[in-house]
Amino acid sequence: MGIGRRIPNVSERLFSAQRERAVLTLARRPPSPLAEPRAIPIGRIRKRWERFVKSESIPRTIAFVGNYLPRKCGIATFTSDLLQAMSARHPQNRCCAVAVNDIDGYYRYPDVVHFEIEEQALDSYRRAAHFLNCSDVDAVSIQHEFGIFGGAAGSHVLALLRELKMPASPRSTPSSSGRIPTSVA
Repeated sequence: MGIGRRIPNVSERLFSAQRERAVLTLARRPPSPLAEPRAIPIGRIRKRWERFVKSESIPRTIAFVGNYLPRKCGIATFTSDLLQAMSARHPQNRCCAVAVNDIDGYYRYPDVVHFEIEEQALDSYRRAAHFLNCSDVDAVSIQHEFGIFGGAAGSHVLALLRELKMPASPRSTPSSSGRIPTSVA
């Protein structure tokens, strides 16, 4: 026996073996759904998000569906402002609009409006979905307010949503009466 080397006693060896078994058991066991989530440093999350958002090598095309100026409507102003803000903030992305018409004629839309939907024509919503699917659009932002889209409680927009092959993000606001419809007949 060398000098300075200590021989562990029986209880220390037993405790060490139990600890090794417990570590091995925990390593093999899947995490419990009730367990606390593992803390990830906020800096790492921020870096991942920035890499995703700032990836300028992949331009994205975003379509905004809703009312659009010159139609006199708060959602038209909001959609127009949102599209302009997104274009200014992320110039590598392409933004376009799909406007909903509430009149038999047409509005004189700016060039950013690539398609027009006739509010009460269900087939027009399907054609809009086909147009978006064929236009290499990566994501769709739908600006919704009660009364904008045709059909019972605006149900025509559901035909558009069913046909889309890309992610869609509806944004809903209360109607002028203050209620948001909860079901579609």
